[in-house]
Amino acid sequence: MKLLLGADYNEWLESYEKKPFAGLRINAAKITPEEWETSLCPFPFRKVPWTPNGYYISEDSRASRHPYYYAGLYYLQEPSAMAPASALPVKPGDKVLDLCAAPGGKSTELGVKLQGKGLLVSNDISNSRAKALLKNLELWGLIVLGLIFLWQEYQILFTEVLLMILAGLLFIFGKGSWYRYYTFIFSCFCSIGMIPIYRLFKLCQGKSPMKLPKRILGAFCAFLFPFCLSMFSMNTEYLFCSRAAMPQFQFAKIISQSDDPSLLTYHSMDMGFLTAGNFLPPCRYYCILNADQDAALLAQDSMVYEGTTNFVVTYMEDFSSPLYEKCAEMQYPHRSTLYFLYKRK
Repeated sequence: MKLLLGADYNEWLESYEKKPFAGLRINAAKITPEEWETSLCPFPFRKVPWTPNGYYISEDSRASRHPYYYAGLYYLQEPSAMAPASALPVKPGDKVLDLCAAPGGKSTELGVKLQGKGLLVSNDISNSRAKALLKNLELWGLIVLGLIFLWQEYQILFTEVLLMILAGLLFIFGKGSWYRYYTFIFSCFCSIGMIPIYRLFKLCQGKSPMKLPKRILGAFCAFLFPFCLSMFSMNTEYLFCSRAAMPQFQFAKIISQSDDPSLLTYHSMDMGFLTAGNFLPPCRYYCILNADQDAALLAQDSMVYEGTTNFVVTYMEDFSSPLYEKCAEMQYPHRSTLYFLYKRK
């Protein structure tokens, strides 16, 4: 460091003995510097010379506890850290990538510079710091601005977005089947995932002699995608199963009649049995796919050995325990897998 700083080395060492500067940067998308300086600022300040919306404040201001902070009116930031975002010549319509964004000092300022006309992608290698980034972006109002950008950029009409979501729900709940898992996954991403398909059909429409109204085209796209998905999905066969043909619901009826409706899904993932009966998982390893399999199987074997739950469901034909006896078995109409339900003696 001494070689790098040269004559400034001693001054750099002395800086560590001084009190650090505290600062904040106001959200120019919500208030102006004039409003902040004349009527809103609740504590003493002086301006930071290299950014128009930055201010020095005293350390005892307790700015992180003020309601203005939680309303997203300002961001607490060391004054020198305000320089990079202030120096970048970002303007409305630009596309900005911030890959070391957490906790949000640069991204919040750059997002305001875009004025809702452009694209800001912010990410960080640290998962814990990325959570702080998301919180600050939400406080700053940039999540809402991002949705407005998508709406304006791709010109998706309200009717078309509504049709996309309804199409996803029809796919999930069609034919009397019940897939709670896929509801959240498909419905949340339905409108966003339809953007490329909508753009593709819009491009084809421009080259086709037959000019279809945008609303008809959007509706066609909205219903075509779930239909194709249902044809190629591994869960297609479940779409045409009624509850009476699904072991999950039939076993749930048997278990619910017990005074102790506790269930262990043995040597398998949930398979929908816990969800169908609204049963709580008996241990942390109710799904072995994303866990340490050896530890998961050991924990489940221990529960069977001790008879912890009143019921056990499994697809293993060689399941054997002196504490349990088989009370039901069932399989799907189009599958060879047989499920067994065991009850504690």
